[in-house]
Amino acid sequence: MAALTDRQKARERLGQVFESILDKMIPADEAVPLAGSTFVEWEDLGDQVDRTLVPVFLEERAALEAAAHADCGGRCPYCQSDRVYLIKRAGKDGKQVQRWGEALGRTLVERREKQLASFEKGVLPVAKANEYEMLVIGGYPLLL
Repeated sequence: MAALTDRQKARERLGQVFESILDKMIPADEAVPLAGSTFVEWEDLGDQVDRTLVPVFLEERAALEAAAHADCGGRCPYCQSDRVYLIKRAGKDGKQVQRWGEALGRTLVERREKQLASFEKGVLPVAKANEYEMLVIGGYPLLL
C-alpha cells in the first residue's frame, strides 16, 4: 500500500498549522499584546499548542507510512465511549459520492429557489403555533 501523502505536503501542512499557532501566541506585530501574563496562562497556551499541533503531526506521520493502518477507532478520550469510528477515505466510490453530493446540492438549491420565488410573490409559509406549556411570572411557574 502506498503512502497517502508525500513529505513535502506533510511539511507544508505542519508548517501552516504551526504558523497559525505562532501568529496567535506570539504575533509579529509589536502593537498586538502577547497572550497570557502569568505562568499558568503560558502553560494553558502550551497545552493549546499541544492539542492543535500534535494531532496534525500524528496524522501526517501516519499518512507517510505505507504500512500504517488502524483496525478500529478506539475510545473517546473524553467520555470513554467505544462508539468512535474511523473516517474511511473515498476510494473507487469517490466519484459516485461526488455525484450524490452534486445531486443533493442541486435539489436543495432548487427547493430554496422555489421558496424565494414564493416569498417574492408574497406567499409566506404558515408559522407553527408557539404554545406555551408553562408561564413564569415573578419566579412563580403557572401551568397552562
